[in-house]
Amino acid sequence: MKNMQRPFRSIVIFDYKPTRKGKNAQAFMKGFDGYLVRDGYSGYHVVTGVKHCGCMTHVRRYFVNALPKDKSAQETSVAAEAVRYFEWIYHEENLLSGMTAEERYEQRLAKVKPLLDAFFAWIETLHVSEDYKREYGDTPFGLLIRKIAKLDHESAMSAFSEYINDSSLNQQQIEFILKIIGHIENNGYIDDVKILMRPPFDKPYSFIKMFDAKTRAELLKTIENIKNNALDIVA
Repeated sequence: MKNMQRPFRSIVIFDYKPTRKGKNAQAFMKGFDGYLVRDGYSGYHVVTGVKHCGCMTHVRRYFVNALPKDKSAQETSVAAEAVRYFEWIYHEENLLSGMTAEERYEQRLAKVKPLLDAFFAWIETLHVSEDYKREYGDTPFGLLIRKIAKLDHESAMSAFSEYINDSSLNQQQIEFILKIIGHIENNGYIDDVKILMRPPFDKPYSFIKMFDAKTRAELLKTIENIKNNALDIVA
C-alpha cells in the first residue's frame, strides 16, 4: 500500500502480490525517489532509489514491550522515559491535523524536530553511561532493547514469509523454520547461528541436512538482517 500525493487530493493504491518478496516492492516503487516509511521487514532492503525511513510506531512498540512488569518500577524506567518522548511527539503531531502539507512541514521543523533531536541525544547518553557498561558491558543498546522487548509474532512471521509460503518446502522444513521464528520471538534475535546445530534444532535432521546450500544461505541472511535491524534502531 502506498499513499501518493496529488495537488488536490490524496489516493491510496493497493497492489496485491501473492508473496512479500522484495522484488515486488522494488517493482512497485520503480521511478519513485521520495521517502519510504516502513517497518523492519528485510524484503524492503532491496528497494533502491528511495530514502528509507523507520516507522515510529514500530520503534515505540519496543519500548512499550520493555516496560517493567512491576508497575512501581515503570515510571522511573528507561523504557517509560522513551515512551514519554513519543507521547510528546504524538501530541505535537495531533495538533497538525487540518493543516496544509506546507503548514505541517513548517510546524514539524519548529515543534517536532527538536523533540526528535532531544530523543536521539538522550538515546546516545544511555549506552555510554557507567551504569550501562557495568550492567550490560559492550552490548549495543539496540540489541539490549530487542532482547528485552522480544520480536512480535507478526514481524517474525513477515520476515520469514517467503519461506513459509514456499510450496517447494516440505512440512519438516516448514516446522524447522517455525522453530527459528519461535526462538526469535522469545529472544529477540539469534546471536550465534551455531545454535541451529543444537537442540531443539537438531531433530529430526540437522540444519545442514534439512536444507540445500542456497536455502541455508538465504535463511542465515534473514536471521542476520533481523539482528542488524535491531542495531539500526539507534542508528
